[in-house]
Amino acid sequence: MKHIKVGTKTVLDWISLYKNGSSTTKIAKQYGVHNSTVSRNLRHYIMLRDRLAASIVASAKYPKTPFTGDKSEGAYLAGLVEDFHVRRAGRLIELNSTTTHPAMGQLFRKIFTRFGHPTLKPGYNPRGYYQYHLAVSLHESFEPVLRKSEKMPAWVPQSIDDSIFQAYLAGLIAAEGCVRLYCGNRRAHAVLHITINKPALLVQLSRSVGGNLYEVQRAWRLVIYGKAAVELLHCLDIRHQEKVDKARLVMDYAGEAWPTVEPLWLELATYIKAQVNKYKTQARQEYIEKHGIPHPAETRMTEVAL
Repeated sequence: MKHIKVGTKTVLDWISLYKNGSSTTKIAKQYGVHNSTVSRNLRHYIMLRDRLAASIVASAKYPKTPFTGDKSEGAYLAGLVEDFHVRRAGRLIELNSTTTHPAMGQLFRKIFTRFGHPTLKPGYNPRGYYQYHLAVSLHESFEPVLRKSEKMPAWVPQSIDDSIFQAYLAGLIAAEGCVRLYCGNRRAHAVLHITINKPALLVQLSRSVGGNLYEVQRAWRLVIYGKAAVELLHCLDIRHQEKVDKARLVMDYAGEAWPTVEPLWLELATYIKAQVNKYKTQARQEYIEKHGIPHPAETRMTEVAL
């Protein structure tokens, strides 16, 4: 990727591609230049699409599959999107989020490729690291299952024995849950918690699954300990690979001697941390490849540190 002086014929070719639905990013990759080079040259001749217009073009270019109506699948999505911003964009439902975890990126792509064109684009977090921006536009038939409120969806039964409830809880844990082991009296003990700033929703959950509710910084947390956590994990298809791996250890080793379990737990935690760091590095590389330089905020932080 490089900055180049672009000839008029090339720009005219870009204009033709852009008007036929190609994005500036796709054109840049096709010609081996920076995205900013394409955008800058196009702006001299035409007005670039705004977000809504781009959404409409994407809608026409990438067909949107309507929601199947499967209540269990809908319930999982209803739980999962608690980690997403959901908005209406014309006739489409638009989901957006960010992540530094490859497991979430993989889950996002695997789920939504069936229904649309999910994208993962590198970006910079003001806290000082790179991440991926997740986005997908869905058919309007998804709106009822993705509508968010301060409580559980009314159509999800509040019973731990119900498969639709289990699917909803699995999606919520994939989005906002934590699964882990800790040492107590030299034994490994299970804990499962969900942290979200929706106390009414967590109160509803607690009536079905038990647990204790705590107020934490800028949120509320439902915590389920011990045997109850293990039994619950046996019922759930979480799909988020990091949490699936943790749940497997919890189910296999809860109650065992901590000196036996600790090395296994630390090995998994270290592996996950390494994968997250690798994902951040990958996001940085892709950002520089797209824009030609690191994010300006990273440069400023480096200058301050010096």
